[in-house]
Amino acid sequence: MSEIDGPDAQARCLTRAGGRVRSPVACAFTDGGMTHVPTGDQLSAITLFTDDLAVSRSFYEDVLELPCIFEDESSAAFRLGPAIVNLLAIPAAGELIYPGVVANRGSGATFVLTIEVDDVDARCAQLATRKVTLLNGPIDREWGVRTVSFADPSGHIWEFAQELPADGR
Repeated sequence: MSEIDGPDAQARCLTRAGGRVRSPVACAFTDGGMTHVPTGDQLSAITLFTDDLAVSRSFYEDVLELPCIFEDESSAAFRLGPAIVNLLAIPAAGELIYPGVVANRGSGATFVLTIEVDDVDARCAQLATRKVTLLNGPIDREWGVRTVSFADPSGHIWEFAQELPADGR
C-alpha cells in the first residue's frame, strides 16, 4: 500500500495542507512528499436518462450496490463517492435540457454532467466570453439549485449548478 492510499493518507494530507483539504483526492505527490492540490470546481452529479427507470434502478442498486439516496416517480439518485448518479426517466428529461432534445439510445443526449459551482451567473458570463451557446438558464430550479445548461463540441450536455440559499434569496 502506498503513502497516498494508506489508512493515514487523509490525515497526513490534512496536516500538510493546514487542515484545509476537502477530500483525500485533493492530495498529490511532489518531490517533497504529499501536498495539497487545489481542487476548485468539482463534479457533483451525473444525470443519466433512462427508458426504464425500474430496470436501471435495480442495476445501480443491486449490481453496483450503490445506496439510493432519493427516489420519486421519475428519478432515483445514488451516492457514488462524493458525487451523485441520478437516473431520470426520459419523459422527465426533456424539461431539464430544453431546448436540447432527449434521444433514444445511440442517437443523442442520454445524460447531463453537472459541475457544482459557487456562482452560476459568473460562469454564464465566462461561457459567453468563450462563445459557448447556452441551452437554457440560468434557471432557479424547484429542487433548490440555480442551473445553466450547455453542450461541449461533441454534443455532451453539461450543467453548472449553484445551491440556492434555504431562504430562497
